Amino acid sequence: FQKYALNVETFQILSLLLPEYKILREFAKTGGGDYDSRDISFELFGMDKLQAIYVEEGNSTYCSVDGILYTLDKTILVCFPADYPNGELVIEPEVTMVGSYALENNTKLEKIVIPAGLGDSSYLCYQLNTCSNLSEIEVDENNPYYIQVKEKNVLISTPPYYDPDEYTLVLVAKKATSITIPKEVKRITATASLHSKNLQEIIVEDGNVNFYSE
Repeated sequence: FQKYALNVETFQILSLLLPEYKILREFAKTGGGDYDSRDISFELFGMDKLQAIYVEEGNSTYCSVDGILYTLDKTILVCFPADYPNGELVIEPEVTMVGSYALENNTKLEKIVIPAGLGDSSYLCYQLNTCSNLSEIEVDENNPYYIQVKEKNVLISTPPYYDPDEYTLVLVAKKATSITIPKEVKRITATASLHSKNLQEIIVEDGNVNFYSE
């Protein structure tokens, strides 16, 4: 990155300007499949004072929306800056994938709005589980992968095709103090983190035959 704003007292990068030319990484192949070469979230991870990322006109790979980095077609959220001044992230409606470190350890994120096209993503759940100030999770009503709950502090995935009744609790917002497990929920994943230090109360909705609370 050739252009950036620097805090001269702490030498922390505050903002970046991605140049016009196309930035690419080689495809990294693992047992989990191929990573998209446009995902440069790892390169931006650890910039704790980063407030905004801008993209020069003519860049054929990336775009910036209010200082948040996306791929040009907006299908990938590449980076939500670690020190973004607004704690609410409304993900662009075109997004179908979250970069592998796009939200990792973000302490500024308080509310996230998940669009209709963002599906079942281990990256999403894992990273949101590291956001210590997350208190509200909102899901677009047209999203077929997740459902909205009244309290907006948990994330529930819809059933897989092979078990149409298996709703799964996949995430609890780190700042949640009390949650309600809906009666439809049959499973709770490890990423749900019911051991969150802020969680004081778990209520199981009447009619749930898999869990109970007392």
